[in-house]
Amino acid sequence: MSTKQVMPAKVELQDGVVYVPFQPDTVDGQRFVVDIYSAESGIHPDFHLGWWGWPSEIALEATAIQLVYHSADDVQAYLLVNDEKVASHEYWFNPDYRLSPLQNFSLLWYNPQDEPQIQAQMTMAVHDERLLEAYYADNVHRYAVIKPFHKAYHQRRLDVLNRLFRRYIQPGSQVLDVGSGHSMFYLLNEGRWPFQITCLDLDRTLLQNIAGERPEYHWMVATGQHLPFLSTSVDALYAGEVIEHVADPDATLAEWARVLRPGGILIVTTPNRLRLLNRVNRDTVPVSIEHLIEFTCEELDDMFKRNGFRVVHREGIYLELLALWRQQFPYIDPLAAEEPMPRHLLALKPLLALAGPLPQFAFNLVFVGQKL
Repeated sequence: MSTKQVMPAKVELQDGVVYVPFQPDTVDGQRFVVDIYSAESGIHPDFHLGWWGWPSEIALEATAIQLVYHSADDVQAYLLVNDEKVASHEYWFNPDYRLSPLQNFSLLWYNPQDEPQIQAQMTMAVHDERLLEAYYADNVHRYAVIKPFHKAYHQRRLDVLNRLFRRYIQPGSQVLDVGSGHSMFYLLNEGRWPFQITCLDLDRTLLQNIAGERPEYHWMVATGQHLPFLSTSVDALYAGEVIEHVADPDATLAEWARVLRPGGILIVTTPNRLRLLNRVNRDTVPVSIEHLIEFTCEELDDMFKRNGFRVVHREGIYLELLALWRQQFPYIDPLAAEEPMPRHLLALKPLLALAGPLPQFAFNLVFVGQKL
């Protein structure tokens, strides 16, 4: 049996349910299995949501697959046969698995020797806010700064934001830090700013631990897609590496515009989908498998404008120029390695700065918008 792609390349889990039209292969004497792993890894069992199986005689009559995720310990899969739902005849799932933003969703046929053959593979994106909140809760360890590149990049981003916060946010402003983590405001200037700062994140444990260290800030467990604030009640909003994680970026940007007063400032940082390395490799590989969508410089500019913002400043952070030096296709960035060579590290700071006036090629984008 040859592998063929008969399903959509990407499906969405909405309100705990995903529905996939199904065109079965014509096979005999086999069983059919739906198998789901995290897009981050194919390691069993930690990154394995589960599998569900049916005899081939049932699967060959099916027209659709339905996965229902009620909770971590209540996951069910069905085949739609003659307009009736048929539960799996055998299954296994991991109640400790936490749904990540992206899963690999595979359709497999097993022969009598229990050897799998793939009919189709697709990506299952989680757009259910409740499930995404559970994933990002107590999740700060995933963003630990460890590599030399990450340390230098993090410091450069702090330097850029320090300059922009001072330039565009007026003293006395009411400021929201959405998806704050430890908060860039808290990490800069010893956390001392002439603003009233409210930090919002889904990591309840982190906020409980850090709130006592900076009592002059307000710390709230809340999602950036639905802000618990009155319209036009905020002077400035910062969202660092947030917009790429949400299912509906336009709706989220509209929500940020809602709470900002006219003339209010929005500062956003996010990866660039058409960064230099992706351009030369003729690809759109995301920075992280957690990102539901990454934007080009032009796309982010357009999204700001259609949601009522005038772009007053944009710049880039880091240019992957060293990836083009004495290499062959596909290109890689030697500075992003676990242990880059000392001679490579000499280029790190200049390349971090060089991206500033070239945001369309930069690794990361920094946009400042003013609400009209």
